[in-house]
Amino acid sequence: PPPPPVKTATVKTKYDQGLTLFRANKYKQSNTAFIEYLDANPTGPQAVNAHYFAAESLYQQKEYELAILEYQKVIVEFPQHAKAPESLYKQGRSFEMLGDKETARIVYNKLLDNYPKSDKMEAAQKRLNAL
Repeated sequence: PPPPPVKTATVKTKYDQGLTLFRANKYKQSNTAFIEYLDANPTGPQAVNAHYFAAESLYQQKEYELAILEYQKVIVEFPQHAKAPESLYKQGRSFEMLGDKETARIVYNKLLDNYPKSDKMEAAQKRLNAL
């Protein structure tokens, strides 16, 4: 019998499938593909991006509470990655969408304090000023 398929190829395919679905605005299916990628390869080379896009998929579905939790994984597990300040910003936006302006302020201030050179700094400052 032929050898079983290589697991890493399946894992990469799940990540690529997630991106394709995300770009096609199929957010629920996209989220599922990213979670399947992470289940199979939690520390893989695309783990940070998979967490981020899983969170983005939830955000696009207006599942803000779940998106906040997924963004938190990026912030905690990959604090030096460029997606960390982006995740903080989107957490702040999620809290705003939930009507929790005080927590949104805390998150935006954390972004400003922890990532002063981030390209999201100006956007966070604008959101703080708007609140």
